[in-house]
Amino acid sequence: MSGDESDIKFLTKADLLRGPEPVEVEIEGKGKVMIRPLTDGEYEVQKATVLRAFTAMADMEAIQKRMKEKQVKAPPGQQPSLEGIQINFDLGAFTGAEYEAHVFVCTCGLSVGKEKWTAQEVRRLSPPGLVGKIATEIYRISGIETPDELVKSFRPQ
Repeated sequence: MSGDESDIKFLTKADLLRGPEPVEVEIEGKGKVMIRPLTDGEYEVQKATVLRAFTAMADMEAIQKRMKEKQVKAPPGQQPSLEGIQINFDLGAFTGAEYEAHVFVCTCGLSVGKEKWTAQEVRRLSPPGLVGKIATEIYRISGIETPDELVKSFRPQ
């Protein structure tokens, strides 16, 4: 065992369950706010919200039909490429799902200590766009991509 390996701390159950520490961040034009990163479970709920909308936006039957028409095949063990297949999305549906994901993320991330936020309170935040700004900071400190970054990953380069 090298010296580096002996310096690694073993995490206890209490360490793992302690949860993320709050962070003070500045929200452009508004001031400072305490937020915390998402837990693993919260992240999975957020991700499912966005992916459900993403799947609903994309007409999966039409995509599969186009893949058959173009005879898109993949090597064994790999997913077929969608390159060259036009996919149409309902961005209105995505925008609504993205907002609901932001509301959920803010509800979790703003709930620091004994102060708990509800989705209704988050929806009342003003000015317009503040929910997105706070959610973006929570995504950043959680180390996850925003829903918008997810959509950009599907755009051709």
